[in-house]
Amino acid sequence: MRFRGLDLNLLIALDALLAERNVSAAARRLFISQSGMSSILAKLRAHFDDDLLVPVGRGMMPTELGARLAEPIHELIQNVDSTLEFGLAFDETSSKRHFKIASSDYLAEIISSKIAGISAKRAPNVLLEIVRSSFADGQMIDRGEADILVAASPYVIADHPAEELYSEDHVVLAWAGNESVRGGLSRETFFGLGHVGVRLGRNPGGPNTTAERNISQMPEKRRVEMISPSLTLVPRLLIGTQRIAVIQRRYAEFALETLPLLILPLPFELPKLRMMMQVHRMKESDAGIQWLKALIRESAAAT
Repeated sequence: MRFRGLDLNLLIALDALLAERNVSAAARRLFISQSGMSSILAKLRAHFDDDLLVPVGRGMMPTELGARLAEPIHELIQNVDSTLEFGLAFDETSSKRHFKIASSDYLAEIISSKIAGISAKRAPNVLLEIVRSSFADGQMIDRGEADILVAASPYVIADHPAEELYSEDHVVLAWAGNESVRGGLSRETFFGLGHVGVRLGRNPGGPNTTAERNISQMPEKRRVEMISPSLTLVPRLLIGTQRIAVIQRRYAEFALETLPLLILPLPFELPKLRMMMQVHRMKESDAGIQWLKALIRESAAAT
């Protein structure tokens, strides 16, 4: 369909190009060839009489017009997508929809098997894609990179509805051969031992999870001897060492099933971590999204 001389299908590609700022990445996102996406970009440049995206180093940056187009084009695509799904019934036994679930690596690790098992029995034709990220946040929902986000409360944003899936406390994790914690873990021992911390994302500095930030406010200072880019890597970094780590209870118990580890209570209190589920406000009434939310709730409860 053409509108004012423009094939409206090209707007989907323009949205992907402005989001990815990379022809190859935009092509992968839309499952077309790189040459095909380059051809589309040439058509868009001709229509708007503007480069839209220009090479800068190894990436691309939007021109002034490209930057101004990014938000309204993205909103337009989101609105069309939501309108096409609005009010449509969802039959899990026959649907062939493709859903994307964005999750931190730790949550993907512990709930993905439950999601896979339940959906395989009830919705064999539905395609579920786990968008796994160590720093998943609400911006992924805002940008249309996922249908549902499952993440800790600090990473959801106020622009879209969110609900609490569950809350959990933190524990101390150590190698089973760690003699330093055999008699229990006092506050003095906790701060005297070496620690494995977690720094999510690419921001410089020390460990930055919610628990790490709370501990950093205490009068005692930890001796962080190793920093992991992922929570899921932490248990393996403890094996064979006298180090300890603070970790969510569910993942600690999950790791204990396969690794020689010990779980100990913290020698002080930390606020519980609230795990949230968030969807785009335009998709909240989508019957398929409501089905997916129920699936995730059930999977989280069974973990």
